[in-house]
Amino acid sequence: MSECSHEISNTQLTNPSQGQLAVSLLKLAFPIITTMISQTVMQFVDFAMVSKLGTDAMAAVMPAGILVFCFNSFGMGVLSMVNSLVSQSLGRKQLADCAAYTWQGIYVAMVMGILT
Repeated sequence: MSECSHEISNTQLTNPSQGQLAVSLLKLAFPIITTMISQTVMQFVDFAMVSKLGTDAMAAVMPAGILVFCFNSFGMGVLSMVNSLVSQSLGRKQLADCAAYTWQGIYVAMVMGILT
């Protein structure tokens, strides 16, 4: 095995919240967290607007919002893998693979955009 360029202390291994690991993970997850929050707020606003139309409209909005949320969550999960694959390829200095993964991510994003 190759050695890492930095060492992780025992404190970080036993309690990651005290180390840089938690900060790094939060920075990485921040765009996804904000997207999920905005989706939830949008679903709430849709429900509030449609609630004036009656109970049938309210009954239709919530399942539709949950379905869109599931599609978006799946798409973001798939596309977050692209980040890892491109980073690994870049680390291996395989630039052709970086480009291939990037374009595949763009194609998946376009398909998910059409579906949702």
